[in-house]
Amino acid sequence: MQDEDSKRVTLEIEGRPSVVDTIVTLLRYIEACGRFGTTRYVEMMVDGDGGAQIALRIDGEKRPLDADEEAFLLEGTGEGTEALRRQYVTTEERPDGVLLKIDLA
Repeated sequence: MQDEDSKRVTLEIEGRPSVVDTIVTLLRYIEACGRFGTTRYVEMMVDGDGGAQIALRIDGEKRPLDADEEAFLLEGTGEGTEALRRQYVTTEERPDGVLLKIDLA
């Protein structure tokens, strides 16, 4: 890691094996991009009423989205939360729903 101000969390992901494995692959892909110093774009579709249902724990705690986070991330409304405003997260309204844009620059 290049940044001296790093943060470490422990993630627990529970779901269908193929979904969990895919999420792990995504995280490993992000790690590899950093290791090789390359920029890549990732397109992802989440079927929330289908197979993409997961349970997530961060440092052993369930941390569901609060109402402000849900409105911003899922509906593209409001300003989100202070924590979201510190991240590189934006939304864009599309005919088929809200597009979540994440920039890990």
